[in-house]
Amino acid sequence: MQKIIILGLVFIFNACNAQHHISDPAPTTECGFSYEDLKECIHQNAHGLVKIKIVTEDLGSDEKLIKALTVVSSHGNQTLVVSPDISILAGDIGYVLFPDINFDSNPDLAVTTSFGTPNLYLDYWVFDPTQQKYIFVGNYPKFDINSKTKTLGATIKDSAEQYQTMNWKWNGNSLKRMNP
Repeated sequence: MQKIIILGLVFIFNACNAQHHISDPAPTTECGFSYEDLKECIHQNAHGLVKIKIVTEDLGSDEKLIKALTVVSSHGNQTLVVSPDISILAGDIGYVLFPDINFDSNPDLAVTTSFGTPNLYLDYWVFDPTQQKYIFVGNYPKFDINSKTKTLGATIKDSAEQYQTMNWKWNGNSLKRMNP
């Protein structure tokens, strides 16, 4: 019985030591934020660090207007104005995302602009490597990115029983809806 216990302990000890250890964390592709916690978002990509700070204005004791994003990177500093009248209330949660929506292998940028609704909308910017800055694309539902077909899709809730599926494709530097 003593041998079984010793063998069991040796097995458990070795199994714990055999776990995969991650030395470098994966690059952040999403940062969460809330009314209570508007922390700086830091994203590491092939071009270096990108730091995003959310600029707000107090509207009351439990509401803040999201005015802009301040971007600091190796390409310089940039202020990105967010769609008008976007506010966050106490208890709301939003996201800063770094998807590649134009399929050029450069991380783009998106920020939540809808809170407490059935559909998640975001302001999107694409990174233009020629100008070394982010260019505003528009306010869209959260995209499902299909890198094989190079299309963007989204399904939104229209009513209690109806959903609408939409798809977009890039036409040069413009995003065009495929199924109006």
